[in-house]
Amino acid sequence: YNIEAMPLPLPSLAPADLIFAIAGMSQRKVYALELYRNGYAPRLLLSFGRFELRKARELDLPAPVDLVEAAKAIPAPRRHFFVLFDGAGAHVAPVPRRRFGTWNELRALARWLEARPEIRSLLIVSDGAHLRRVRMCCRALLPEQLQLGFVAVPQRGKPLRAYVIKEWLKIPVYLVLVGVHRLRNALRIDRGTR
Repeated sequence: YNIEAMPLPLPSLAPADLIFAIAGMSQRKVYALELYRNGYAPRLLLSFGRFELRKARELDLPAPVDLVEAAKAIPAPRRHFFVLFDGAGAHVAPVPRRRFGTWNELRALARWLEARPEIRSLLIVSDGAHLRRVRMCCRALLPEQLQLGFVAVPQRGKPLRAYVIKEWLKIPVYLVLVGVHRLRNALRIDRGTR
């Protein structure tokens, strides 16, 4: 989880109510922790996928958390957690696993936010190539009134070409997901007005 030559440069962003780091590349969590420690938000929500649980021990987290222990009761393919740090410790919540990881993760975030209406602004941390899909999902799934800031982890060197190509290839699939989601919502609204 170490990124060479830390600390990374911090962006000039307005503070938010919550910082959210998407599961996947370790740099996302490291940078989100840096933003949290520098006062960009009073709450930090880290998303940990199945293959990141053991590596959580290597992070300099604001409060102790044992995700390996939390995962024991959950079958391996379904292991995914949100961990909230809010000054009162660490709060672990399992995330339902489905296909289309980024879509599923942001749908889970939307549900998580429904129970916390006091959160009105959010900084979302990911790598630059991934943020294209993240923005698409956020526009479809998160409340319109939520103020969003998208923060790209500073890149050291060029991203791997294969990773960037893979991201571009996923965009048409996500366009279909967004379209189907909007159609379902429109049909639900239409049925509700009759």
